[in-house]
Amino acid sequence: MASKQLKHPAPEIKRRMVSEIELETITGRSRRTWQKDRLFNRGAPFYRVGGSIYYDLEETLAWMKSARSGGTAA
Repeated sequence: MASKQLKHPAPEIKRRMVSEIELETITGRSRRTWQKDRLFNRGAPFYRVGGSIYYDLEETLAWMKSARSGGTAA
């Protein structure tokens, strides 16, 4: 059976996936808070790969921005 060539190859997807430890360093929000939010289904979207949890940094920062409350818009 001959392999088929794609007419339009899929674009290369580049995402920065980070662990909870990296996320804690980047955001200043504790690792335990990320874990609790995930447990109660109220946190940022995440990906489970095997037994590890990863967050897409861009998605997570967008989630944090959308969850903002109080104050005035900058």
